[in-house]
Amino acid sequence: MEATAAVARIEATTEPALAAHEADLVIEAIFEDLDAKREVWRSLGELTRPDALLASNSSTIAISRLADEVPNPERCCNMHFFHPVTVLQLCEVARGPKTSDETVLAAMDFVRSINRVPVLIKKEVHGFVVNRILFAAAEEAFHLLEGGYASVEDIDTAVKKGLNWPMGPFEVLDFSGLDIFYGALEDRRRLEGGLGAPATLRHKVERGELGRKTGKGFYDYSRTEGDGRR
Repeated sequence: MEATAAVARIEATTEPALAAHEADLVIEAIFEDLDAKREVWRSLGELTRPDALLASNSSTIAISRLADEVPNPERCCNMHFFHPVTVLQLCEVARGPKTSDETVLAAMDFVRSINRVPVLIKKEVHGFVVNRILFAAAEEAFHLLEGGYASVEDIDTAVKKGLNWPMGPFEVLDFSGLDIFYGALEDRRRLEGGLGAPATLRHKVERGELGRKTGKGFYDYSRTEGDGRR
């Protein structure tokens, strides 16, 4: 009943002007590509009211890399909702160097108004809080895998049973999309230096094995409706 009522309140459109013209809050949520996002933000700068709050749902791209495309960048911030949004409670609200206190308060209040839990990222950092921790865990998991210390399945099992995580690191990557993680690591390498994506991940992406959405990643989902054992 609640789901039906919620869907009835949604109006879908493929015309940005119709969606954004009178909006108080616009949350951009396209795929993780900086150039594509900047193109959308250029449009938002032309289509939205000058006082509308503008946010990006990006999981890694800081708002300062987008906000220079619109007038009044002080109204811009990151609002990173976690997928699936209907299940996970967290939203990372990240301020940029020009984000106003009023924008931060409005974003935090909105998140609370829809019964989600906001955390404030006080200054910009690639990947915010959760993804930086996941990056560290995933990179160590790749080190263990590529070094021959343990298998994908055993690494995931160890993390789930030892740390009480609901999913292991390779299961998380399959769920999120290996191309998304690969792109995030390469973007971080360009910004911060470092080695970039592990070879095993790069080879998976080159073969089009991107996780659940393609039927195969670190696990094979084409042969089972369960957890996709390799």
